[in-house]
Amino acid sequence: MLNVMPAQDSGYPEANLGPDDWITLAENDSQWEKNFTLQRSGFVYGCVLGNNTTALVPLQGASANIFEPTPGGAWGWGQTGENGCFNVSISPGTGYMININSPYNSGYSNYMQNTQNGGDGIDVVSGATTMFGNVTLRLGARIRGYVTNANGTGLQWISVNAHPRMMGPGEGNGGGNDWGFANTNEQGYFEISGLTENNSYDLEAFPDPNSDYSTGSAQAELTSAITEVNITLITGNRVFGTVTCDGSAIPYVPVNVFSSEGMGNGPMMGAMESGRFAFSMTDNNGEYSARGLLAGNYSMRVETPWNQEIDCSNAFESIEVTGALEHNVSMPLASILTGYVLDASDNSTIPYGFVDAFVPSQGQPGEQMMGPSAYAMVNESGGYTLHLTPNNASYIVHVQPPWGTTYAGQEGTVRINASGQTTALNFSLTSGGIISGRVQNSSGSPVQFAFVNAFSENAHSFGFASTSSDGTFSVRGLSAATDFNLFIQPSFTSSTYATVVPTFVESVTVSEGQTTDLGTITASDADSSLSLTITDNGIALANLNVHAWKPFTPFFGYCSTNISGMCDINGLLSGSYDVFIEPSGTRPPVFRSVNVSGSGSYVFDYTSDLGSLYDINGTVSNGTDPIPYADVGIFSESAHFGTHAFADANGFFTLYGVPSGNYTLNADSWGYYHYMEQLEVGANAVHNITLASFNVAESFTVDGYLVSPTSSSVSTKTVVIVDAQNASLFSTFNVTDASGYYTIAGVPASTYMISAAMGNRTYSSNQTNVSASTTINITVS
Repeated sequence: MLNVMPAQDSGYPEANLGPDDWITLAENDSQWEKNFTLQRSGFVYGCVLGNNTTALVPLQGASANIFEPTPGGAWGWGQTGENGCFNVSISPGTGYMININSPYNSGYSNYMQNTQNGGDGIDVVSGATTMFGNVTLRLGARIRGYVTNANGTGLQWISVNAHPRMMGPGEGNGGGNDWGFANTNEQGYFEISGLTENNSYDLEAFPDPNSDYSTGSAQAELTSAITEVNITLITGNRVFGTVTCDGSAIPYVPVNVFSSEGMGNGPMMGAMESGRFAFSMTDNNGEYSARGLLAGNYSMRVETPWNQEIDCSNAFESIEVTGALEHNVSMPLASILTGYVLDASDNSTIPYGFVDAFVPSQGQPGEQMMGPSAYAMVNESGGYTLHLTPNNASYIVHVQPPWGTTYAGQEGTVRINASGQTTALNFSLTSGGIISGRVQNSSGSPVQFAFVNAFSENAHSFGFASTSSDGTFSVRGLSAATDFNLFIQPSFTSSTYATVVPTFVESVTVSEGQTTDLGTITASDADSSLSLTITDNGIALANLNVHAWKPFTPFFGYCSTNISGMCDINGLLSGSYDVFIEPSGTRPPVFRSVNVSGSGSYVFDYTSDLGSLYDINGTVSNGTDPIPYADVGIFSESAHFGTHAFADANGFFTLYGVPSGNYTLNADSWGYYHYMEQLEVGANAVHNITLASFNVAESFTVDGYLVSPTSSSVSTKTVVIVDAQNASLFSTFNVTDASGYYTIAGVPASTYMISAAMGNRTYSSNQTNVSASTTINITVS
């Protein structure tokens, strides 16, 4: 790396060699020549003030970071002097953003500008000074506590990060955009300051990657100036091995390991329990080591390395961890999807966007994490390259425009049938529309820091924002459509902001390049809350994620227990709620029905409420050979209990922590009939499962088109086929291509119902007997 530093106060910015300019000098190279032309810079001037509750005071030592919000963009940095002001020299340009970090250990909040939530970018002119104005930081709240091992011994040099659970508009007074970090001292103590009171934070603790400790996380609601949160890390099992592509070891490959027990991979939202997830990256020899895992079933996502071209795509596998496990991963050979992102008005390229592609899960082996997927950044020339796994269903490819621009996102579909082929798919983006408004409660007070999500089924467009301190919001970059729905979600965990219940606004029209102002939206006031206490044999359980949902309504909430095993879900309407406690370690998921009225409470103890727990294990096979990665689940309506697990590569599965009772046992794997039987559980048991395969000679292909007389979009719609006599025997789906065409292979002979979802409506065919390959068209509007 080479930097050129101009003379101080010369008015010129520094210059450097970026990654695209890097060179390698050989030992016998005596010299190398490179000329730099410096353009006269501009300046950004502003002042940082602190509100210490009595008066505004200048803050010396705050840092101002000014940058272009694109990879490799220009940037500048400076500190405030005694008068609290900064003057940063930077290259001329438009749309600069600014972050301000408070003076170290001052206790003040930070500031982060965000154009997507309404902030304006900074324009810099050569030789001129742009006045940014004053930024006021307030004294922030603090999170403090200890990181310990299971014996309560403090762990030193653990990195602890705190970041808001929902990003707010970044108004300088916190607004949900404050963040912080600290390292533990010799006693394991940490303290993170400059945060926002009455806001909710996620904490993550990262040990030395060479230790046997797990990563840990917790949640904190800052209801006072100081909030105490402790995080416990455990020593666990190690999963290690080599990652290869076409027989060659691959360095710098991210390896993610997530628990696949209970209700799926990882938490629905909130903290993840220590020992239930791990991350590693392969070294120069392609070897990885993921540490600190509890015994159980896990899913692995092994991703292609960034900025490194290989002939393979992401790998998805299931494993069972009972001790140290060597697990080598051979990444599948890929096909290449490449293309350009263009401006529809003049066909110029749009750099630095984000492209992702995925196949919706159909229960195929290895698709536990939403099916095959890949993602990539758009390069400086507007091009992208994705490595995709060949698959018998269409990929949905989505382009997210560069951060801070007004383009609308776009989707397309592509089918990848074999490895080694190259497919081209270009995107032309248009100017996006905006939905704006203001959210208030019944008294007219603004609803602050609520999450606003806008989505259109027909346009496959979405966007989100947060309400500011005056309740206003702007959701930008939306495609033109007439069926946008808004979901406005208050902060469930904050008693300050959760004064209303979630709110829907339906059928909003968005036009290209225009703003649709919804005016004032009055949300219904909440009248209830639920305080929970979770224990096991009387011992408080921290960092458990708890959800509450009022069936067949949009009213729901969640929280994570603190070190006392307690948490609150605010912003509810009175009524009966389904309460779900996510699984943790060997503790199973829990479902309970709880009546909520006013300030309600609920206490749950695993030992006294569930009694003895048992493990059910076995092998899934076709009668001769094991079936890898089958999905095995057990459920009881009367016991309010359900859990599942994925079999490993040898077909072996374990269902942990099942209370005694009568259950329905289910198993699924692509290419096999659905399996279901009744099972009584009263002890640890071995239970093998045999699946019946579809007879290839007796399976057929069903295809057809969605036909729209009103010219509604028929691309990327979900088409579902279900056995009309017994849905548990066969059901699957696929996604239409740009012309509305779908195809579903491997359909056994039977009578079926075919349906397609369009917005809030579902269109179905008549019952059709399939005894040969059949074409079924569906008319939609």
